[in-house]
Amino acid sequence: MNAVLVEVDTSGQPDPAVGLDFLQKEVVPRVSAAPGFQAGYWLRPLDDGKGTAIVVFDTEANAAAASADLQVGGSAGPNVTVIRKEIREVAASA
Repeated sequence: MNAVLVEVDTSGQPDPAVGLDFLQKEVVPRVSAAPGFQAGYWLRPLDDGKGTAIVVFDTEANAAAASADLQVGGSAGPNVTVIRKEIREVAASA
């Protein structure tokens, strides 16, 4: 298994409800329909506006394909900027 770790800056989004709506209605359905999807966790931003997601796929190739459109400095949604993206092998899970 491989995970995509994404950190975003949501501080440009003046209305958190807009970001949450986009996440729930657009991002989660699209990602969960991707080939090899296993599980996904999107964590609410902290007070600094930094949000984190960890999405697990069956293979590194599927993780890379599913996250190909996410680039550091690029947009992850309305007024949300990707500040970190990594694909890592899952070492353990419970």
